[in-house]
Amino acid sequence: MLLLLLFRYHHLYKIMSAGTVKYKFKSQKSYDVVSFDGAYITVQHLKRLIAEKKGLDKEGQAELLLTNASDDRDYVDEEALVWKNASVIVRRVPKAIGK
Repeated sequence: MLLLLLFRYHHLYKIMSAGTVKYKFKSQKSYDVVSFDGAYITVQHLKRLIAEKKGLDKEGQAELLLTNASDDRDYVDEEALVWKNASVIVRRVPKAIGK
């Protein structure tokens, strides 16, 4: 009985802690979804997941710029947190020289 309760608690915790962020490129009409564990994800990690999912930037020529879809603010800090259930607009921009 205790084992069953622990299993249910663990399963419920995993469900509640799973997060998603909706994203779309500026030219797209509909959003895609990235899933992750936790209540938030860093901008850096989110960019990496989007690039992997879309098969982007294998040559390292461009980087992704993320913008909050609800307030049009760019995420400029790579360590900034994007909370689950957020929506972002993605743009590919040339990498800065020296980066």
